[in-house]
Amino acid sequence: MRVTCLLLCLSLVQPLAAQQVSPATPQQIATLPSQRDPLAVAALQSAHASLGGASQALPVSLSASGTHTDFATSSPPSYPIRIMALGTTKIRWETDLPSGTVVSIIRGRRGWTQDTDGITALSVGRTVGQGVENFPLLAFANWANLPNVLVKLVGPETLDGAKVVHVSLTESGDPSATPDSEKILRTARQCELYIDQQTNLPVRLRYFESLGDWRRSIPVDLAFSNYKSVGGFLFPFTLTRYRAGQLSDQTQLSSVVFNQPLSDDLFWVNQP
Repeated sequence: MRVTCLLLCLSLVQPLAAQQVSPATPQQIATLPSQRDPLAVAALQSAHASLGGASQALPVSLSASGTHTDFATSSPPSYPIRIMALGTTKIRWETDLPSGTVVSIIRGRRGWTQDTDGITALSVGRTVGQGVENFPLLAFANWANLPNVLVKLVGPETLDGAKVVHVSLTESGDPSATPDSEKILRTARQCELYIDQQTNLPVRLRYFESLGDWRRSIPVDLAFSNYKSVGGFLFPFTLTRYRAGQLSDQTQLSSVVFNQPLSDDLFWVNQP
């Protein structure tokens, strides 16, 4: 069932007239999802099925390679990149820079980077955008099924001239967490997902990058494109990021392989 079908009932209570997506910050969004909206869950399940996730077992691992281009410089160089995923919570990035290989590891809500200067632990706010959300097939398995992922259907909008469905997501924490800790987590983990109504595939994910104070962040748009079939699944081979509306970087994949043996040790940093 396509997402457009889900919007028939929505159109009865609000006009289907699309609106242009504009940059937003967590402070500009009135409320975060507080529960699992059934319409939003249905939209996520439908998109997951379009990716191939409902017709066969989810891959237990992913190995990909390609190039990464940083547009921050006037003459952006491209560097080799390798990506590995184990399950839906463990991601490893390896980028070969002239100064050496930089390794980034996301393990659940924890994360680290390792380079020639040593190891740096990442805050919860800095792990968003580096984890499973880069790979819709794996991300949707979490978003559509995990009870701690809170979602709500925002409604139909227009994005780059195309009709999309906007779904807002965040995560809840440990039931024993303090209200302040829960607020920080939900704000840091907030994402805005846009699903193309025609293809039923995710085309953009907006998350909010915080390099210091979690209350101050900038919107980062992660655009998914160049979908290809791999082992019966649809997978975006181009990941493009826009920070505060400006083109930032792009990962262009050349190879994606599922279910290769990967050791859990790959998803820990090498302590000295």
